[in-house]
This record gives sequence, C-alpha cells and structure tokens, in this order.
Amino acid sequence: MTMITIKRRPLLYVVIFFLPLLYFLVLDLASFFISDDGGEKLSFKVTLLLGISVLLLILHDMLPSTSEDLPLIGVYCSIIFTFTAVSLLETILVNFLKNRKLQVVQKLAGETMADSARLDGGERPPQHTPVSPGSGGESQNSTVLQQIVTELQKQHQETEKQKAAQKWTKVAEVIDKMFFSAYVSGVGLFLQQILTAWFPELS
Repeated sequence: MTMITIKRRPLLYVVIFFLPLLYFLVLDLASFFISDDGGEKLSFKVTLLLGISVLLLILHDMLPSTSEDLPLIGVYCSIIFTFTAVSLLETILVNFLKNRKLQVVQKLAGETMADSARLDGGERPPQHTPVSPGSGGESQNSTVLQQIVTELQKQHQETEKQKAAQKWTKVAEVIDKMFFSAYVSGVGLFLQQILTAWFPELS
C-alpha cells in the first residue's frame, strides 16, 4: 500500500497575495496624510481599490471553486478590500463637506461684488448735499448714520457667512480624525486576528 502525502507550499500565496495586500493596506493608511486639495487623495484611493480588485480576480482563478468554505486567504483579501472601499467613501464625504465650504465662500464673494456694483451704479447717496438752514444739518446727519448702520449690517452678515463656511471645514476635520482613529484600530485588530488564525502557535 502506497501512501501519498500532498502538502501545499504557502510561500506562493505569501508573495502574490499576503504581502502586496498588506502593502496596499499600509498605503491606504498613509493616504490619510495626503492633502485633500486638488483631488490627489481621492485618485490615489481609487487606484488602490483597482489594484486590490485585480488581485481578487487572480485569487479567484487560483483557488479551487468546489470548496464549501471560504479559504482564509479569501477572507483576508475581502476584508482588506472592504477597508479600502470604506476609506474611499469617507474621503468622498470629506471632500463633499469641504466643497460646501467653497460654495458658501463663492456665494459670499458674489453677493459682495453685487452690493459693490449696486452702490457704484448710482444708489450711493450723494457726498455733498446742500445744507439748508434749520433741518438741513439733521438730514445730513441721519444720512451718515444710515450709511454707518448699513455698513455694520453688511459686515455682520459677512461674519455670519464666514462662520458658516468654517463650520463645514470643522465638521470635515472632525469626521476625518475620528475615522482615522477607528480605521487604525480596526486594521490592528484585523491583522491580529488573521495572524492568530494563520499561526495558532503565536497565541
């Protein structure tokens, strides 16, 4: 009676899947330090997601399709793909909130230019008005006071709109920091669990 022992060599899977996906995950973590201005961060994350998708297609061709249970390497790839996809969605949300700030600033600038054009178009009260005896001085004083009140109201409106614009930036920064903390914690826990499952002797 002849006994045949078949042993799978895991080095191929380590080189083709484990290390590249780990590098992709590290790059995704490092992408949080890229500036959100210009869209480079979003493009970088999309490129990472496409790279992981290619590795998943290669893994689908290499793994046996008749297996009833999902192999551990498949779980590893799928979870890393999920981490990267959620990170991409968070980046889209942060960019959306920062674009809301730009929209508020542009609206403020447009209204300021419209007010300046309206005043320059002839609605500005005359600077030299003839002063008649009696009520002329009071009329001129009331005109000056009205101009001061108008300017103060305009400055107050501009201040309120600038505060509204800064609010969106603060919300985006808080979401980004909270997500980064949760993301790092989740990745650390996942790597700990996957190493424990692959190497039980380490636990």
